[in-house]
Amino acid sequence: MHRILYLSPGPARPNKNPQKNMFYHLSRYFSGDLLAPIWGRKDPKSLKAIKEVNLAMGNFQYHVTFSSKLPKIIKIFWDVLFYVFKGFYFHYFKKRYDVIITYGPFKTGFAGYLLKKLTRTKLIIEVPGNPKKSFSFETKDSNIIDKLKTKVGDLSVPFIINGADHIKLLYWEQLKEYSLIKNNKRSVFHDFVPINALKPSNESDKYILFLGFPWYLKGVDILIKAFKLISNEFPEYRLKIVGYCPDKSYFQKLAEGNDKIELCDPAFHDEAMKLMSRCALFVLPSRTEAMGKVLIEAMASKKPIIASNVDGIPHYIKHGFNGLLFESENVEDLAEKIRIILNNPDYAKKLAENGYRYVHQYLSEERYVECFKKMIEKVLKCPERR
Repeated sequence: MHRILYLSPGPARPNKNPQKNMFYHLSRYFSGDLLAPIWGRKDPKSLKAIKEVNLAMGNFQYHVTFSSKLPKIIKIFWDVLFYVFKGFYFHYFKKRYDVIITYGPFKTGFAGYLLKKLTRTKLIIEVPGNPKKSFSFETKDSNIIDKLKTKVGDLSVPFIINGADHIKLLYWEQLKEYSLIKNNKRSVFHDFVPINALKPSNESDKYILFLGFPWYLKGVDILIKAFKLISNEFPEYRLKIVGYCPDKSYFQKLAEGNDKIELCDPAFHDEAMKLMSRCALFVLPSRTEAMGKVLIEAMASKKPIIASNVDGIPHYIKHGFNGLLFESENVEDLAEKIRIILNNPDYAKKLAENGYRYVHQYLSEERYVECFKKMIEKVLKCPERR
């Protein structure tokens, strides 16, 4: 059984439900450790929470570091040191790894590159988004920090990815904007989403749903504007926007004058999926998106989908088959696509049913494990990169 060291950028608490945990499913073929920073809590129960997250799941063990109170720059260095020292120690003083995998080419990618050099272990870098756009749309008005992040990313991403033994992408063109990347050893498949835990509901309420963050990157302003264009035509429908947003003032101002727009606080995953199961339509109007786990969850919940035709979304949503695509940032086009869905319930039902069949055939947990296994086998058969 091959051993894997997985570096996750966090912060997230591991899912204790085995059926919803990626590492439980991977334990059929692999074992290893996961390293991740994690958000702590200020309440007295935080110490108990620290112990709970260092859990075993199948053949994998979680190891986390709490660093939320540190300044952002210091936190990055803290996390890199955590990955490198923990990974080095486990490799040489416990049991050696066959592969190091990093989720992302930035902080975790750099740490993985250092560990590869220190341990001479194969390195796979998973690319979860479009690195070129990662910092461009975090907020409405890009500041000097965002521009600096983009510049550093432009310099570091090709260097780190070229130093990997393999790349895991979500769609083939994901790195096309980086002419300096010469590494062509790639696998392309979806991220893990526990779709079999989602059960479609036979009932739905009259609301359009958005789930996600950050809101500007995900195009919430575009959705609000589009909904306001069609709201009077469909007075029985509401727009429910759910997700983390530290400053809602810009979106509240956009929504003024329409009491059918609800700007909600973030919800835990189970609650978010309950909202998904009862919505009439799910919309993801992102300005950049490599895949969108919520799109897979929406298909598994048998919901009609509208999404922007940007980056990797058309790789997963085929226009007119399992959803509708609109021109990215085109408010009028999004409004028209919403009209089509709300005016044609039979067509919406057909899109939803096609999506449900598609996601279970091509994007299931079983399919993910198969693709992951093939990727590892491919990497371990290749000669070591120096």
